[in-house]
Amino acid sequence: MAKKVVSIELIDHKDEVLAQFHGVLNDWLDAIGEDAADTASQKAPYRTGNLRNSIGHVVHSGESVEIGTNVEYAPVQEFGRRDGTIKGKHYIRFGATAHTQEYKALLERMMKGG
Repeated sequence: MAKKVVSIELIDHKDEVLAQFHGVLNDWLDAIGEDAADTASQKAPYRTGNLRNSIGHVVHSGESVEIGTNVEYAPVQEFGRRDGTIKGKHYIRFGATAHTQEYKALLERMMKGG
């Protein structure tokens, strides 16, 4: 009985995929930053609205997105005080991590052209 030979040709699409990824990267980071800042704003402590209204995001081109605020008392609200008189609310951390699965799905849609 003769042996049947099966031949498989592998085609490398790495460069095309990387080019597509870099094409959507800044838009993806901007969408993540906008959502994370909005989520953090909703979770932030509220008295005057100053802290909530100050939370935003900045995209560092093709590298990362930064979520935060320049309000002077924001670190105390985020992390609390060492003496325990104010407990940290972790609103920025929550905003940055609350929707990671959605961010992955968004990247998949963007890579597929949606």
